[in-house]
Amino acid sequence: MNIEIANRLVRLRKEKNLSQEALANELGISRQAVSKWERAEASPDTDNLILLAKLYGMSLDDLLKTDQKEFESGNNQQASKEKTTEVICEKLTAMGIHPLRLDPTGVTAYIGPHDAYTVALRADIDGLRVSEDTDLPFQSKHPGKMHACGHDGHIAGLLGAASILKEMESELTVRVKLIFQPSEENTKGAKHIISQGILEDVDEIFGLHLFSDIKAGEISVEPGARMAQTDRFSITFIGKGGHAAKPHQCVDATVMAADFVMNIQTIVARELDPIEGAVVTVGSLKSGTQYNIISGKAVLEGTCRSYSEIVAQHLQDAIRRRAEAVADSYGGNVKIAYEQGSHPPVLNDEALSRRIADEAEQLLENRKLVHIAPLMLGEDFSWY
Repeated sequence: MNIEIANRLVRLRKEKNLSQEALANELGISRQAVSKWERAEASPDTDNLILLAKLYGMSLDDLLKTDQKEFESGNNQQASKEKTTEVICEKLTAMGIHPLRLDPTGVTAYIGPHDAYTVALRADIDGLRVSEDTDLPFQSKHPGKMHACGHDGHIAGLLGAASILKEMESELTVRVKLIFQPSEENTKGAKHIISQGILEDVDEIFGLHLFSDIKAGEISVEPGARMAQTDRFSITFIGKGGHAAKPHQCVDATVMAADFVMNIQTIVARELDPIEGAVVTVGSLKSGTQYNIISGKAVLEGTCRSYSEIVAQHLQDAIRRRAEAVADSYGGNVKIAYEQGSHPPVLNDEALSRRIADEAEQLLENRKLVHIAPLMLGEDFSWY
């Protein structure tokens, strides 16, 4: 589903004063299906598109027309990032804190005595192309855009900490460096601002991430491995397209792609030591344009995740080996793009983690300090 069309579906539904549940009832489908359409994760079938157009009093052409300028313009995206930076700067200035802009976006600032031991606090500030439809008073005011994946909470949390620390600045014996980091989602933000010297005066750095698997008021602080190294791959199978009635004259790229997806499911199960944690996932598969045409090209995108350099290399080698074997077995070709180590695993310092856990346990009072096992999620905090 095109993101512009998804955003249009959100707008049209709200203009009709319909909830996702009410629209689902109108169409005879599940609320989850409507939610996926509006997050651009799935597309309505032809029958539902016709029903939607009729419900909203418009033609199918008007319902499905696209003009990518609003959301795909580089200038517009940059303007959105700069707006977040501007708001953070305004909030800090109102607290009496002098903000320093990073290049091209992001903010840093200091609280406490100069030339003292420096502790950095980092929050990621990405905005994502996601429609927030929670009906909560603090939901995004901009259709199709929100600071998702906890980033709204991370920004608010660091601004809240800044306000408290500024009020007690005269009592501080350390210097606190605030880091509002852009581009965590594309894994390039931390590395970029490090290249600008963001860590040159930092002795310790701490970050956090909201996590829906634990309850509000609970906190997890763990030493050692926390989040995985994340690798990314794109596999393009190239065959020979043709009419569905003449499969013997074709090399079906869709079949190659499907075979590959099933084939790689045994990499972790049969090639790795069971003690080693790893994940291989294909998240996107695009092939073909018509129901009666055999596709000559299929493109898959996915991720491999692990905590070990040896395992990470094995996963890359296995993906390449199996993709080439599948293409060869069908008489097709394959192009492989593999990006290893977009960021390394997050490995928490043992001593600092235990110190923070001890402090948190005392401060939480009736709330809980909980244990969370290492995750296969990725976080570019690892570069710090």
